[in-house]
Amino acid sequence: MIDTSLFHIAIIAYLTAIALDEIDFRSLLGRIAESRFHRIAMSLGDGLVCTDADHRITVWNPGASAIFGYMPAEIIGRPFETLCAPPADGAARPSMHDAARQALLVPGGAVVVEFEGRRKTGETFPVEASFSGWQGTDGFQYGAILRDISVRKREAERIRHLAEHDALTGLANRNKLHVDLTDLIVAAERRSSGVALLVLGLDGFQEINDMLGHAAGDLVLRAVAERLLGEVDGKAIVARLSGDEFAVAVDCADLGEPVPAFADRIARAFETPLAAGARQHRVRISVGVAVYPEGGQKADDLLSNGHLALSRAKTTRRGSHVVFEAAIRQELENRLTLERELALAADRGEFELFYQPQVRLVDGSLVGAEALIRWRHPVRGFVSPAEFMPVVHTSALSERIANWVMETACRQARAWELSGNDVRVAINLSPSQLQSGDLAHSVAALLDETGLTPSLLEIEVTEDILLHDERRVLEMFKRIQDLGVRILFDDFGTGYASLSYLKKFPLDGLKIDRSFVFGLLSNSDDAAIVGSTIGLSKQLGLTVVAEGIENRATADFLVSMGCEEGQGYFFGRPMPADAFAKQFLAAELQTVSAA
Repeated sequence: MIDTSLFHIAIIAYLTAIALDEIDFRSLLGRIAESRFHRIAMSLGDGLVCTDADHRITVWNPGASAIFGYMPAEIIGRPFETLCAPPADGAARPSMHDAARQALLVPGGAVVVEFEGRRKTGETFPVEASFSGWQGTDGFQYGAILRDISVRKREAERIRHLAEHDALTGLANRNKLHVDLTDLIVAAERRSSGVALLVLGLDGFQEINDMLGHAAGDLVLRAVAERLLGEVDGKAIVARLSGDEFAVAVDCADLGEPVPAFADRIARAFETPLAAGARQHRVRISVGVAVYPEGGQKADDLLSNGHLALSRAKTTRRGSHVVFEAAIRQELENRLTLERELALAADRGEFELFYQPQVRLVDGSLVGAEALIRWRHPVRGFVSPAEFMPVVHTSALSERIANWVMETACRQARAWELSGNDVRVAINLSPSQLQSGDLAHSVAALLDETGLTPSLLEIEVTEDILLHDERRVLEMFKRIQDLGVRILFDDFGTGYASLSYLKKFPLDGLKIDRSFVFGLLSNSDDAAIVGSTIGLSKQLGLTVVAEGIENRATADFLVSMGCEEGQGYFFGRPMPADAFAKQFLAAELQTVSAA
């Protein structure tokens, strides 16, 4: 049998001790909790700091020492503000009191703030602090978990920089420019001043990429950026918008010169060659200028209008600048409206071909007709080709309309051929037809489809068609001529290299531009040019057609010079196919009346 007397004695003694308060359970539990807290605090990688009600440091762990450089003996008892850098620009120091009191009101019981810390060495750095507070036995106490976020800040800054700057040149990108431009506008609005935006485009930059490679092109872009930065001398924002487009934004109050003079100075800065790698490059820039508030009220407006002005500069003042004005946008809106109407016209069949007679000058007999497009607008009536054809040639409709002209002209020529009238029909080739596909194949297919005799089709080409990809054009022309189709050089004498084209390309004839024919009787220079052109053509075996003949005297003078064919109002204006057939085609081909 077990003797339990000792066990009972122990229980009685224990209860007696409790009753006499010899053991304080609360104190015991507090010491256990404090021990655990101390072990955890000392093992944290982050800094842990506790303070008393007066913000004097009472707990300092190794993590805090690693961050700030103070050993516990150096910092315990000192105020928490020792760890804070002096505030800049009147900013307040972080308040442990306010943060801790606020922490009591939020879920989780902690408030996170960032402030500028100061190490023992005096170095400042960004700190993230999680503050909390609690009511202790000795009054309200504070705690903070501190973390050095220098690396995180640097990485965030790097990412922000990449998001706002062009990787190649280091300049601000379009997004950054938009933000800065908006800030400039807001500031200018307060001061009732202006903001100038220059949009710059490099002329001929694609040729550098094509000839020397993109690496060389990148060097040129960097050199352009450096020159722009040097010209603005820190007074303006310089950005790269895309490819070969840059921008300069500046408060007009900081310029010290009129905006047009500034734009002209920027353009002239590139008259000096750029050093890019081992090469010197001559780069010319065109500049579009938009000025707040006249040129746009918002950043988007200035950018849009600046680009419109740049487009105008590239077409009318290449290498110089154009300042945006409302008329430029109005012209664009008119063009877009015209493009929409042209697309509807193509769908609705509002285009029509007129035919102008071409005659043998010596006897006035009909030899052919030039097919000329007309637009029968449902409201405005006939629209002049001079109004809509420039838009057609630079729009997506160009190839569609040009193919319609060729097909319609071939079908009409075939209809006349079947009626016993072999009328040679000339059409004007569009650049889009040569650039978009195999023109020779398309012509061959059309001849096969319509059954038209190839010699009754004549294609007129202008200098702008011959300027690009000469080898491809030469090969295409030879294939077309092999079909039996004639090729003529239109508007001869108005371009820069007309004579060289006669040597390079296999042409069957040329048309003397009306600008030389019009003053033939009164201008000796025009007469000399026309006479020389006719003589040269005969030596080369080319047919010559004179355009713009408006009277008998001019026709006779051309005959005396040896010109064989011509066209103009003297012989007949362009007219619909039915009217042409009625006036010039009968049971048998007859001489054209000049009356």
